[in-house]
Amino acid sequence: MATETILDYEPLVEGEPVGMNVDLWKEVSKTLRRPLEYRLFQWVNSQAKVNPGEGKVLSCMSLNKKRDKLYDFTNSTFTFNYPIFVHADNVGSFDVTNLTGKRIDVKKGGSPARSLKPSIRKLKLY
Repeated sequence: MATETILDYEPLVEGEPVGMNVDLWKEVSKTLRRPLEYRLFQWVNSQAKVNPGEGKVLSCMSLNKKRDKLYDFTNSTFTFNYPIFVHADNVGSFDVTNLTGKRIDVKKGGSPARSLKPSIRKLKLY
């Protein structure tokens, strides 16, 4: 079993990947009594390896229409919540139910960007 994951998001300790994704796959490996080869790639490269069959598993990936056509998804293993950071001067007047006219900065291509883009016109991607 080989699992490929996101280099950008996995923390490394002494050059080895650590974190919830790593812990999940170590437990899956133990439960199935199958060896685990955990390879780190940039996200786009991981997807490119799984599509032709070089890689076997991608994890911590959110479902969207395009991916649903490419991959067989299991039930969710993790739920992600994304915080909204507000300047200290605006905390008292901030209303999460009304983001109209607010500038929201999110990482291009990430789940928050896909979720917010349809409803927020001033969405800045970086």
